[in-house]
Amino acid sequence: MNRNGKRRQSGFALLLALLCAFSCAVPALAAGEGDVGAQIEAYVQKHEDTLAGMAVSVFDAESVEYENYFGFADRETGVAVTEDTVFDWGSITKLTVWIGVMQLWEQGKLDLEADIRDYLPEGFLTRLKYDEPVTMSHLMNHQGGFEDAVMGMDTPEGRDILPLEDYLYRYQPAQVYEPGTVTAYSNWSAVLAAYIVERVSGEPFYQYVQNHLFQPIGIEHAALNSDLSDDPWVKERRMALRGYDKKGDPLRVSFEYIVPYPAGMCASPLRELRRFAQELLKPDTVWFQSPVTYYEMFSPTAFYSDTDLALNSHGFWHIRCYATPVVGHGGNTSGCSSNLLLDLESGRGMVVMVNQQTESVFTHIMAQQTVFGIGKWEKPAYRGWLESARTTYRGIMKVYQIVCIAPPSANETLYESDFCVRGGSGGVDRICSCYGDYLVKTPGDVLPMYAMLGWGVLGILFAVAALLWKLIAFLLKRREKCPVDGLAVAASALSLAAGGMILGYATSLLSLSMWRPGSYRLWSVGMLVLMCALAAVCVWGVLSFRKLKTKGRKALRVIALAAAVGVAANIAYWNLFMFWTA
Repeated sequence: MNRNGKRRQSGFALLLALLCAFSCAVPALAAGEGDVGAQIEAYVQKHEDTLAGMAVSVFDAESVEYENYFGFADRETGVAVTEDTVFDWGSITKLTVWIGVMQLWEQGKLDLEADIRDYLPEGFLTRLKYDEPVTMSHLMNHQGGFEDAVMGMDTPEGRDILPLEDYLYRYQPAQVYEPGTVTAYSNWSAVLAAYIVERVSGEPFYQYVQNHLFQPIGIEHAALNSDLSDDPWVKERRMALRGYDKKGDPLRVSFEYIVPYPAGMCASPLRELRRFAQELLKPDTVWFQSPVTYYEMFSPTAFYSDTDLALNSHGFWHIRCYATPVVGHGGNTSGCSSNLLLDLESGRGMVVMVNQQTESVFTHIMAQQTVFGIGKWEKPAYRGWLESARTTYRGIMKVYQIVCIAPPSANETLYESDFCVRGGSGGVDRICSCYGDYLVKTPGDVLPMYAMLGWGVLGILFAVAALLWKLIAFLLKRREKCPVDGLAVAASALSLAAGGMILGYATSLLSLSMWRPGSYRLWSVGMLVLMCALAAVCVWGVLSFRKLKTKGRKALRVIALAAAVGVAANIAYWNLFMFWTA
């Protein structure tokens, strides 16, 4: 729908605004609201063994119902969390993008249904596959069709930071789904939308947010730029924060710069995130010229497949694992987790910030147990293989697919933790859930991946065994009785070298180092050289096979070549040689 069509809805929207404004003026009391502080404190006491540090607030649009601080900003030195402790917003930062988009839409500078190429430099998008244009609405709903883009996101070095335009162009993901058909959470899409805000407004995005979102509501200390340079006070305190894992053990790296900063770089004390959230509960917010825009922003723009259940409203997720209707956004960084939850019907909200990576006991479950209640929903009947739509299909991160595949045994875990609906709209059979779809897969889709991995692993194990055998024979001076020829040794040595490099790569997948700009260019060049060398050795081995005299040497040659082919095939299959995509 274009902008004129939306204006034709203004009469209805104004009536809705008046009704909702009245309901928000007298917030409904949730069960146990008067005891929310005691409930939170009892919950914290019950789970304190896994808590590092936390700041939490429960509020309405004008007042704070409960706010408190727990644990340590640095447990090892005994520094407690206080009102001045700075945490990361993580992906809650994306809400600044969507609010900025709605401001420009209200001013008539952005059409949410126009082709986004109208707002980008000529030829900027180079990896589009479908004729259907990508719109701002698609970006807000995470339905632009792009595969996941993780390379180049985080870096420990400020010198690796790129301007938004350079980052977006260099690390551009392929479009793998038709726009509007699949919900695949995309940091890159949100950053692209922020870049459009930057181009349309004529201001750097972080400055736009400071000028048009933060300053008008009195936020004094919130840093957004990729190096946190827009607020030195925040940067100093964020660097002093120690990060922990979800069990409460200290992390090796507590902070990394987020190069595409609109995706999740914002950092502040709790009070500033709470002020931001409180403004989102005000229909007459200073961010917009009219309440109509406010209600438009919270009107559904995506649904759970074929149902009429809202999934997304202009970038705000409808989170249905609670007993009350809640919208909001969670966030994770290399050292923090956060969550912002809003019950628009009662005008009540909650924000939680912890210095723990990928934490959920306090950022998500606590809200169910203390404020919003636990939702009940009918679980899908499907039991089978699923693949997260947020994955990568090409380039050296293709191996990420393995992480994104869940076997049938994982279905119940997914269905218990999140509201899910099975659907097939857009011709795609999937399980729809908050933050993204899971694509239904057959064993024939996924087993070849595991077979390929198995072939490679066996090849590497054989290489280890063959080289050890040769070494032992050499040490015992019984080379004449050890039927391992030189070519088999060469194939095994190359396979082992490739295996070592792949092992190092797999290990790095467990850390954020895989996101550092350019970190795998040299590595993938090495994989290309090894793949070519393995191919050459295999060809040589086949051509010289007839020269072998004994059956034992011939058998070992065949096994060595099969192992080498398996290792080379894995390098090719998983695109590990594509240095130009790193």
